[in-house]
Amino acid sequence: MLVRFVLLLRGIDLRDADARAAIPEELDDLDFEACEEISSVVIYCEDHLAPIEAVRVARRIERYLPGVEVVEVHDELVALGDIAVRTGMKHEAVRLWAAGKRRAGGTPFPGPRQIVAAERGRSMKLYAWREVVSWIRQIIKVDPEHGVCFLSDVQIHEINACLSKVTSPSQSVLVGGRVSIKTQPSSSYSAASAQFLLLSGGLEDVTSPTRRTRPKLANAL
Repeated sequence: MLVRFVLLLRGIDLRDADARAAIPEELDDLDFEACEEISSVVIYCEDHLAPIEAVRVARRIERYLPGVEVVEVHDELVALGDIAVRTGMKHEAVRLWAAGKRRAGGTPFPGPRQIVAAERGRSMKLYAWREVVSWIRQIIKVDPEHGVCFLSDVQIHEINACLSKVTSPSQSVLVGGRVSIKTQPSSSYSAASAQFLLLSGGLEDVTSPTRRTRPKLANAL
């Protein structure tokens, strides 16, 4: 099953043209993105390989972009307006979904993950995009992500654990002429994570993420 997830970057501002120009050709296969102050890299891979791919990409970035760090999985939070734009739906339709006033039968619209202050004393609710996509697929019967799946909370926690446990590239060692990353094992790792802990593969032996664009949907009210 193909999954899509986003890794948050620290130490680089991809809004800066010079910063983008400084990305070496060794990383040309990676899909870098900037959304306001948030710089990230998008990964597509089979779900059981997600921990492995996340750590491999992190090590490549830290190797070829000194000072840049892969921090964690970025759980995309979106406002109702963002949902409307991403899906091509009318804003009012999305608002009614969230309020439980349209398509309210069966599974309710996902609850907000965060509420932040907005203009004029109002608040803005932010929703996990992956949860919204799941609901739209189930209830509206359309697919804003064209068959791509997302990580669960457990998988996100696991990948973040992998990223925090793996040491820096300077602490890598050579095994059989190839680079092996030293790690600290954890009982919470999945089979894929355990496989990575035993892996002795080169840093550049990485399946390239597939570049994809988000399709627009017709209004499905």
